[in-house]
Amino acid sequence: MPFGIVTPEMVEAIKPFIEGKEVWDLGAGDLTYSHDLLEWGASQVVAVDKEAAFPWDDRVTFRQAYFEQILPLDLSEVIFLAWPQVQYSHQSFALITLLEQAQVVIYLG
Repeated sequence: MPFGIVTPEMVEAIKPFIEGKEVWDLGAGDLTYSHDLLEWGASQVVAVDKEAAFPWDDRVTFRQAYFEQILPLDLSEVIFLAWPQVQYSHQSFALITLLEQAQVVIYLG
């Protein structure tokens, strides 16, 4: 189950930033929001989480990794994250580095 509640008003605010774009879902958990992002208009989603998960849509690419394990990379312009529980300082640094690469960060906290 994902963290947080997304209201219809929030979805309408998010849509213009993700429509037709690749979105990185950092700390994707069970991929609920990854699939929601597709429903809201993203063309594809790269979901990253330390725990294994199994997408049910071919437009979701799952990468099982900690944030520091996916550095460096050429991110798309949009990152979505919902309350990441970063426990160690090296993870915090990696997350900040990833966020700095994005043009748009959508945070549900």
